[in-house]
Amino acid sequence: MVVGQGTEVRKHSKRFYLSLVVILIVGFTLFSIFVNMFSKTSKTVTIPIAFPIVTILIFYETIIRDRGLDALGLKKENFLRNIGIGVLTAFLGFYLIFLIIELTIPGVMEEIKSRPETISNFFMYSFSFPLNYILQTIYVFGMLSPAEELLFRGFIQNKLQKIMSPHLAVIVQSTLFGLTHFIPAYASGWLLLHCLTYGLIGFIGGIILGAIFYKTDNNIVAPWIAHAIADSPLTLLLLI
Repeated sequence: MVVGQGTEVRKHSKRFYLSLVVILIVGFTLFSIFVNMFSKTSKTVTIPIAFPIVTILIFYETIIRDRGLDALGLKKENFLRNIGIGVLTAFLGFYLIFLIIELTIPGVMEEIKSRPETISNFFMYSFSFPLNYILQTIYVFGMLSPAEELLFRGFIQNKLQKIMSPHLAVIVQSTLFGLTHFIPAYASGWLLLHCLTYGLIGFIGGIILGAIFYKTDNNIVAPWIAHAIADSPLTLLLLI
């Protein structure tokens, strides 16, 4: 009886995760069509590469390996504490970095926040205030930040920590995170100094997010919140 119940629970879980994967695929496709239909820029608004990769990871971990999303760091333990850690990290870590960069290399933060091909700026400049800020906030908290944290911290760093020291794992994933910021900026024709600065922001940010991921028992909640606040419209209000 117990064995049968366990089998039924696993079947129910697989159906749930398979439905989630289908929803993500259809949702991201429709979302991509929507933003490009209503975008006011001549450039194609691109879906972050983290979105499809995370969809594949969820399918692999939950359907193929028959595990839950906690395998990717999405855990409910100490939820409120981790939210608090994320908030403190954003204000005491990221905003200090942003302020230093704004004071030492003027114009970089404004260029980062004005790329027309990003979804954040699609919301920012395609809708009027306050709807643009509301939509952008929902996007960074509900889509961008969790997708990137599931990929870079929940999957990459989590896997690396099993084959190397946690400190080295943080450095490796931070390097990859920095490159994902540097390469698009360089491809867009930014000044090399601005590209390097943006890559450095990604690297340092990866160090901070990776550290709190490790310190909170490999849980993505704290880095998720910190990352989302750093990418939210609040950054624009404070710095530009």
